[in-house]
Order: sequence, then structure tokens, then C-alpha cells
Amino acid sequence: EGQLTVLRSLINSNAFFVEEVFVEDFLPADESRTNSGKDGSFAPVESGIFTTYKEFEQTIYETYTDEAAKNILAEFDMYTDIYGQLYINTRAKKINAKDYDWSNPEIKVNSAADGTYVMEITVKTEKGKDYSFEAKAVTVDGNIRLENIYY
Repeated sequence: EGQLTVLRSLINSNAFFVEEVFVEDFLPADESRTNSGKDGSFAPVESGIFTTYKEFEQTIYETYTDEAAKNILAEFDMYTDIYGQLYINTRAKKINAKDYDWSNPEIKVNSAADGTYVMEITVKTEKGKDYSFEAKAVTVDGNIRLENIYY
């Protein structure tokens, strides 16, 4: 029961990152305070959730394995650290991804062996149909982490 609670929490965190941070939408920013440079136009994020880049990064590392977190931060590079604060590149483009309803995902653990959890996640499509995919989580230093960002 404890592992299922942790897995559900990780899937909910993944949903947050997909829906509000990296894929379907971005964290809100104060575009009136945009700084432009050769690498883009960056505005401070005003999410009420993360106040510093370190908090942002730490939450990603608490959800995903180290390798996955590094890949996510490299692939979705619209966020940056400017004097310790979290900024977003206002020129970043959203990814054209399917719009799933993550509000109540069904989680079925298909296997749980040697600290590796293989799950079937079922979410709803925008047309209300079920969409299922496999997700994997592993135990690292006593903590369960997702092996990838799922969207």
C-alpha cells in the first residue's frame, strides 16, 4: 500500500510537469520584467510554487531518476537560473503533444521486483476514451523515482 501511494504521488508530479511546466503549458512569468540576450528573452517565473531555480530543480530530482532529471532539464531548456531565481525563456515554444486528462489516472502495478516497478497508467483522451501506457519507476537510495517523463 505504501509503494502505491508513492507511485501515485510520482504520477501526479509527472502530470503537473506535463500539464503546467514543460509540455502543455509553462509556469507563469512576469513578462514586464523580461531580460533579452543572445540566448533568448527571460522573465522571472511567478508560480507561487517555486521561488528559486534550486527548488525547481530539486523537485524534478525528487520525481525522476538522476539520469531522467538531467535529460528533462536538457530537453526542456526553457527554464534557467539567473542569480538563483527561476526564469523562463519567453520565446520557448510549447510541444505539440496529446492532451490527456491526468486528473484521475488509473495505476496498475504489473510487476514490482528488485525495486523496479512497471506500471500501466490509464488516462482519458480529450474525447473521453481510455489511453494506457507503460511507466517505470525504480528505487534509488531508498527512494522511488520515475525513469522518464511521460506524456
